Amino acid sequence: MSEWYSNKKGFSIERLAALASVAEHGGIMNAAGGDPVRQSQLSRQMKELEDFFDFALLDRSSTPHQVTDAGRQIAGHTELFLNSMKNSMDHFSNDRPCVSIAAGESIIQWFLIPTLAKKLTQKNSPRVRFLNQTSSQTVDRLVNGLVDIGIIKESSKRGKLAFQEISSHHSDVLYNPDFIKPGKKPTWASLLDMNMPLAIQDHGGTLRATMDRLNIDLEARPQIIAECTSYPQVLDLVQSGACAGILPRLAKQQAESRGCKWMNIQELKDDKTTIGVAWDETRVRNFPAMQTVLKWFGVK
Repeated sequence: MSEWYSNKKGFSIERLAALASVAEHGGIMNAAGGDPVRQSQLSRQMKELEDFFDFALLDRSSTPHQVTDAGRQIAGHTELFLNSMKNSMDHFSNDRPCVSIAAGESIIQWFLIPTLAKKLTQKNSPRVRFLNQTSSQTVDRLVNGLVDIGIIKESSKRGKLAFQEISSHHSDVLYNPDFIKPGKKPTWASLLDMNMPLAIQDHGGTLRATMDRLNIDLEARPQIIAECTSYPQVLDLVQSGACAGILPRLAKQQAESRGCKWMNIQELKDDKTTIGVAWDETRVRNFPAMQTVLKWFGVK
């Protein structure tokens, strides 16, 4: 099994990790972070790997040098391998076994931490490692055995993954009453008439489709002043008074604790999202710590 690489020089985990870093950062200069010594080291490591594989990992005709398709594929395999090794280390290097849970940033902040905080302090409870990932990234890692448990949208589930619903919620418009006065019983049409500034998440999925449909029906467009990479960023903007924001009702506790209020826009109530806990049944059978964490989510 080891003969394919044992008779040639240039292969090492350190060099592969360097390639993964170069691929992630879009080139040697960015990966080096402006350090000329590190840049020279990365260049040498890339050349040594190319000598080993006998094909190009960098396109040197471009400026800056870009990772080739072959290089990106090897970098992807390397990332999977390194993450798998990290998971193994987490499982076996501590008296308390570690269970990795992948979810989006808002799910981690607004659901997982409040749900699990007290349970993690119980005697003999496992450790957990939170990984900030999108639903599709989480599913990929579940399928490849790189994460133990995922909190995903039901629509993202695929393959033989087990799934149990834990929450179903719709989106709504949130505002800070110290800065914005929406009037009584606001509707989507009245928000557009007011030209109310809005912040949204930039990959809204079904929410974006719902908004587009409403805008077409009304022959109007909302005044979107910010597209954010996460819902917590939207909440920060709303609290500042800069605008209203469209968020899932999952943010209810955090939003209201900051003095914000919901508008109850009827037209958005059809935009329901179901999230749940997902896992691989074959993985959980011999992993008691994972069984414990699943029970925390109500899985029997």
